[in-house]
Amino acid sequence: MKRSPERLKQYTANTELEARVGRYVPLIDESGGAVFKGLSTPPDKNKEERTFVQSKVCEEVSELRGLLGDERGDGPDGSFDQSLVWFENFARHLLDADESARVPLSLIGSSQAALPMTVRKGRLSGLLGCSVASLTNYYSAYFAPVFSSNDHSSDDNRREHAGQLARLLVNDLPRWHTLDLNPIDRDTEWAKEVSEVLRANRCYVTDYFRFGNWYLDVDGRSFDDYFATLPGKLRNTLKRKQNKLAREKGFDFELVTDVDQLDAALAEYNRIYSLSWKVAEPHPDFIAAVCRDFAKRDWLRMGILRVEGVAAAAQIWFLKHKVASIFKLAYDPHFGKYSVGSILTKELMSHAIDQDKVDVVDYLCGDDAYKQDWMSHRRERYGLRAYRLSTAVGLWRAAVERIKAALKSRRGTEEGPDPE
Repeated sequence: MKRSPERLKQYTANTELEARVGRYVPLIDESGGAVFKGLSTPPDKNKEERTFVQSKVCEEVSELRGLLGDERGDGPDGSFDQSLVWFENFARHLLDADESARVPLSLIGSSQAALPMTVRKGRLSGLLGCSVASLTNYYSAYFAPVFSSNDHSSDDNRREHAGQLARLLVNDLPRWHTLDLNPIDRDTEWAKEVSEVLRANRCYVTDYFRFGNWYLDVDGRSFDDYFATLPGKLRNTLKRKQNKLAREKGFDFELVTDVDQLDAALAEYNRIYSLSWKVAEPHPDFIAAVCRDFAKRDWLRMGILRVEGVAAAAQIWFLKHKVASIFKLAYDPHFGKYSVGSILTKELMSHAIDQDKVDVVDYLCGDDAYKQDWMSHRRERYGLRAYRLSTAVGLWRAAVERIKAALKSRRGTEEGPDPE
C-alpha cells in the first residue's frame, strides 16, 4: 500500500511509539475520516508487514455502513437480526428516551467486527453509573458481533476481535455498573473471550437461560420427503383440515415478497393480529419498516391465507443466507376450526424448501409444543451479564447474584443427584 509522505511520517511515528510504550495510539483510517485507537500486532518473521489493530466506538449504527464497507448489511454468517438494516431500524424505532446506541468497532487488517449496544442513563447515572446492553429485545433471536461482508477471518482472528470489542466495552463506553448481552450462544469463542476480558477487568460475570430455539435441518430433502417425517397426528390433521376447508369454503395462498404488495399485505396482517389471541403489537411501525427494508433485499417471505376472499391467517418469514426464519404468525379465531395457521405454515414451508432451497428453517424463540412437531433440533440461547465491582451498584448486584448462586447450589446438594 502506497502512503503519502505525511501518512508515512505518522505511520513511522506511531510504530516507534508502540515499540516504546506498547499501548494504543491514534491512527487515521484509510478513508481519512474516522479516528481510531490503534495497536499493531507484534512482528512476525513470516510476514513482511505488521497487521494493524484499530478500534473506536461509533455514536450511530448508521456509521457502520461506511466503516464496514457493507452497503446492504449482509454479512457472511449473520442471521436477519444481525444485519445492519435490522439494527438501524431497532435504533430508530425501539429505543426509549433515556437510551442511546453505541457501537464498539474493531478493525484487524482488512477484517472488521462491530458489537451494537445500547446505553441507558438514569437520573443518577453521573453518580452511580449507567447500564449497557446489547441492541436487542423480545424481537431478537440471536446476538453476536457483526462481521463485514468480505470477512473470512480465522477463529483466532475472530477471538481477537472479541477481545478488542470487550476492551472497548470496559474502557470506552460511559461508565457502567451492569452489562447484559443476550440472546447469545454461550459456547462460541467470542462469548468466552468477552467473559475472560470482563473478568480480567474486575467484573463479576454470570450467564442465565433465555429460551430454547427449535429449528429444522433440511439436509437436502424435498418438501414431500420432509413432510413424510412429521408426526402422524400432525400429517393427518393437516390433510383432513385442508380437505375440509377446500370443500366447505375454498381458500387461496398468497406469497408477498416485494415492496409493491407490502402495504396491503401489512394491513391484512395487522387486522388478523388484532383479532387473534395475541396481545397488541407494541411496535407496528418497527415491524412495517423492517418488512419494507427486507423486501427491498428479497429477504421477506410473507404468507397470507384467504378463505372466501377474506384473510384468515398471516405469517411473516425472513429469508437470509439459506435460513428461513419464522418471525410472526397470527390467525383469525373465527377460522380456527380449519387449522388455517397450520395450513399456512405448510404452504410456506413447502415454498421455503422446494423453491428457496433453504438449508435451515428456524422457529426462533420459545419451546412452544407445536414447534417441536415441525422442527428437528433444539438449541439454547443464554444471556451474559457482568457487574462492575468498582461501582457501588455493580458490587451490590454481584453480591446478590453470589447469594442466589450459593442458595441454589445448597438446595441442589440437599436434594441430591437425580435418580438414574
